Amino acid sequence: MYFYIIIAAAILTLVYVVLKIRHHKLQTSDAIFWFFFSVLLLIFALFPDFVSWLSDITQMQSPVNLILVLIIALLLYHQLAQSVELVQLRTRLADLAEHTALSSDVIRKSNCCNQETSSRSSKHPQDV
Repeated sequence: MYFYIIIAAAILTLVYVVLKIRHHKLQTSDAIFWFFFSVLLLIFALFPDFVSWLSDITQMQSPVNLILVLIIALLLYHQLAQSVELVQLRTRLADLAEHTALSSDVIRKSNCCNQETSSRSSKHPQDV
């Protein structure tokens, strides 16, 4: 019975990934992960004897427990990878913000100096 649910989940995940790829709302690396994740679910659903054999080897009481443990482990791994990427992006964003602030400060100072120079040169020699 639970294999039908897994088949439905795998097919829905695959359809969702394809739709997100078509609308350019999913990065390639994420799409690859979710594609293989849904294929793995589909393999588990289509070959229940393989899952039973794996659960016997790992001494799990039920094949469903093995599937749940594998899904949780894969999702935790993916979450960790996303967290690492997020930290890298935040660091890059902070660096870009600092660079932008410094660049705008330099531009503002150069404009200020240019205005002072032009105001000095505009004075008549007789006034000096």
